[in-house]
Amino acid sequence: GRAVGALPISRDKGDIRALKTAIEAARGGAALCLFPEGTRSRDGRLQPVKPGIGFLIDKAAAPVVPVYVSGTFAALPRGRLLPRPARVSVYFGAPLFPSAFDRFRGYADRYQKIADLVMANIARLNPAASQGADSAGA
Repeated sequence: GRAVGALPISRDKGDIRALKTAIEAARGGAALCLFPEGTRSRDGRLQPVKPGIGFLIDKAAAPVVPVYVSGTFAALPRGRLLPRPARVSVYFGAPLFPSAFDRFRGYADRYQKIADLVMANIARLNPAASQGADSAGA
C-alpha cells in the first residue's frame, strides 16, 4: 500500500491520475518499480503486457531497467495468501534509454511496441528460458 510508496493503477480502466503521478515522479528523478504484466501469473510464465506500460515509459522519458524475478511463483502462487519457503533470485538487465524507443515513432501501436520491447528484455534475463518453463511471477 501507500505505506511503502505503492501507487496501484487500475488494470480495468484508464487511471489517468495515477499515471500522471507516476510520470511526474519519474520525470522528477524518482525510481519507479513497475509490474508490466499487471497481475501475478497463473502458471509461472511471463504474461502478455498491455500498452499502458508503454505509454507510461514513453511519457516519463526515463531509462528503464529490465528486471526478472525468479522463484516468486513457487514462493507465492496466485490464490495463496501466505508465502512458502522458496529461493527467489533477481536478475537485472542493461538499461533501456528513451532513445531505444525512437524507432517506434509514428506507429499507431507505439505504446504496445515499447511494452513488448521491455518484456522481451525481461524475458531474456530468465535463466531457465532455454529449458522451457520458467518460474517467474509478476
